Amino acid sequence: MVVVHGAWLLPFRRDGARFMLWAENGDGYRAAARRGRARIVDPARSRPHPFAASGDVLRGAVTALGLRNADAVDAGMVLLRLPSAGGGPLPSPTMGETDPVQQGEPAVLAPWRAE
Repeated sequence: MVVVHGAWLLPFRRDGARFMLWAENGDGYRAAARRGRARIVDPARSRPHPFAASGDVLRGAVTALGLRNADAVDAGMVLLRLPSAGGGPLPSPTMGETDPVQQGEPAVLAPWRAE
C-alpha cells in the first residue's frame, strides 16, 4: 500500500509557493527495533524517512490516481516535521500499522527527509 500526502510549501528564498507530494510505502514498512526517544534536532541534521516511497513509486501512485503527466513532475527533497516516537516517525494511520514499541509513548514532532 502507498499512502500519498500533499502540502503547500511556503515561498522560500527564490522559490515561490508550490504544492508538493510525498508518499509512504507500506510494502517497505517494517517496525524496526528502535531505542530511545525521538528528539527534536536541527533540521539540517534530519534523517531520511525510513519508509518514504521512492520517486518512481510516487509517480506510479499519482498516475494510478489519474494525474496526467506524472513523469513531468520534478523530484526533490523535502523536510517534514512528523509525529515521532521510539526514535522513528509514526506511520500514517491509513497504513494500519502499529509499532508495539511506540504504544503508550508520547509523540513529538521531529524532522525527517523524504526524497
